[in-house]
Order: sequence, then C-alpha cells, then structure tokens
Amino acid sequence: MKQIVLLGCAVLTALMLAGTGAAGDQIDTSNILVMGYYDTGTEIDLSQAIQEFDYVTESTGQYVEGKLQMWCDHPDGRKVGYIQDYERRDDTYTDILFASNVSVRVKSDGWIVAWLTNDQNIGDIVLWNDANSGSNPSDTTIGKAIWRITDRVGIDYDKNGVNYYSYKYPAADRLLIGGRMVTGDQGETYRFLIPSAPTLYAANHTWTAYLYDPSATSSSGYYASGSIKMDGEYVFGKSTTPGYGSGLYEYARYYRDITDMARDARHTIYITSHDYSSCKSVLKSAVAILYQSG
Repeated sequence: MKQIVLLGCAVLTALMLAGTGAAGDQIDTSNILVMGYYDTGTEIDLSQAIQEFDYVTESTGQYVEGKLQMWCDHPDGRKVGYIQDYERRDDTYTDILFASNVSVRVKSDGWIVAWLTNDQNIGDIVLWNDANSGSNPSDTTIGKAIWRITDRVGIDYDKNGVNYYSYKYPAADRLLIGGRMVTGDQGETYRFLIPSAPTLYAANHTWTAYLYDPSATSSSGYYASGSIKMDGEYVFGKSTTPGYGSGLYEYARYYRDITDMARDARHTIYITSHDYSSCKSVLKSAVAILYQSG
C-alpha cells in the first residue's frame, strides 16, 4: 500500500493512489468514485462523532455513516455563522448549493473513511478554503471531511496519513490536483500537462468567482471583475460594471470537462481579478486529473 502525500495546491501536485481498497471492504463500493481512508490509531466515541454529521443514514454500535456538506464559504467546510448557502450568478440567486457532499463512515475502532459518489465530478475533490479569501486549497474535500470528524472527537489529524483509492476506476494510480488564486488587482499564471497515459479517467477544470460591488452611483466608475484564459482563449469573464451598486454580484463555482485537451502538451491558465475602492474580487482556479500512469 502506498501512502499519498498532498503537498498543497499552489502548484500542480501528483498523488499516488493506494494499491488496495481494503478499508472499504464492509461498504457497498459500487457507487464510490474516490475514497479516502484514515486510521486514527485510537478508538472513537461514536456518540461524539455523530454530532458532526449533517445527515445520518445509518448508525450501529460499530459505526456511523452519513454525509458532511463541505461548504465553499467556510475554511473548515462547516456551516458556521452566516455562509453562502446557494450560488449567486449574475446578480441572481440559484438553487445550487455552494457545497460538496462527502459521504463518511466513522468506525468505533478508529477508522474514518470518506468518499465522493459516481455521480459527482472529480472537481468536487478540490477544497476551496473559503472561496472569498486569499488562500489556496490546502487539502481535499475528502481529507477535510475526515478532519472534521477528528476535530469533533478531539483526535489529531495528519492529512499526509490519508490514503485514496478509486473504486470506479480501480486501475487509476495517479491524481493531479493544483491551481492558483488571485484577489484584488492581480494576475496569475499556472501550467499543467495531461499525461499521455494508457487511460485517462477524468479531467476537470473548476473555479470559483466572488465579485462584490457596493457602489451606489453609475458615475462612480468602480467595479469588480474576474476572468480566466486557457491557452489564450477566454473560458470565463464577468464584471459588475461601474455603478452596479447592489452588493454581492457573483459567488459561484463552475466546472469544465477537459478530457479532450491535447496530451503531453503544456497548457496555460491565466487568471485575473480587478477591484477598485470598496469593491472586492476573488478568483480561484484548479484542475483535477485522474489517470493510470502505465
């Protein structure tokens, strides 16, 4: 079994997926895209652990299973205080939750397993660390869900101790995750390469945008904007326009399938943000690529 090392997402990072899914032997694995499993090394009080779940689907004397909603608007992924429940796009609230659901099972013997289901996007593994703050992702949504349980029961957590496995694609042995963020009046470039691997299972570009403009008059000339170019072509661009003046304009997450992009070619993503006076813009961009190395 190979241990996965997550170095952070400021630059592109390659993760080795574990060679076995033994930790999921007692779970119906037919609907698991990617699982992370973690041995705390100590017994867990299930009566404490269950308090962290947003939804509980099963509870026995040996384990608790359910879902944790990993909110994009909080650095811990929790629904604490005021957070953005639903995405706001083009000055309009949607019915899209600004969160990723992570399924979790906590066992009394100390094991914690968490996973994304087959109907989810591989981009759901990206943890945004509060999408309107100036920080890059530092873990995965799966790893952070495990952390939430350990934090609840008072056990230390080491993200480098989380091992990952894909039940949907058991031959997959590499996962690339990485990206950049900008805020204020900035521009950032990062590059990635889709390997010419025997099998590419999933490749996704995902990003979040936060645009806030409290300007009260059309003559103010202040606005917030953000844009993304991939290989020189715009894939995203929005602006509040001068004098928008209604507060929050955009706070949303987007996905783009990139499995058809050229292999063994270096691709470039350029992200920019602009804000003036009391306006605020934050743009975060990341890629997630799941494949078999050879």
